[in-house]
Amino acid sequence: MTFQPFPQTRWTLVLSAKAEEASDESAKALEELARAYWRPVYAYLRGKGHSHEDAQEETQGLFAQLLKRDFLRTLEPSGGRFRSYLLVSLRHRLMDQHSLVANRQRRNEMSIQPWHEIAPEVPYPLLQIGGSPFRRESL
Repeated sequence: MTFQPFPQTRWTLVLSAKAEEASDESAKALEELARAYWRPVYAYLRGKGHSHEDAQEETQGLFAQLLKRDFLRTLEPSGGRFRSYLLVSLRHRLMDQHSLVANRQRRNEMSIQPWHEIAPEVPYPLLQIGGSPFRRESL
């Protein structure tokens, strides 16, 4: 896979897509942004070692997640490049996905059993008065 450079940020396009009210112009600008940045995001993921299918899925998921969160609302030209915003969002998404998978695996490996099933023959400890192992002796 050859390197697919990110296009220069066209803030007029970003701001047009960011319009307060949905219009044909803002929808076209949003579509143009997605078309311009989809391949570079995909190529970035492939360059990081993701399979073709995983890179496609993550790229699609990133754009779907961004659209769901109304991400353009907070973007300003003073905030930097659009590609930087996309890459940071992608890294956060990948970390979240990794944590989700790791937690799911950990839950599957753990089996929680009630105490009385683990050691039914061990009686509950009796309360000791005066000789508590947690009492600090004078030094």
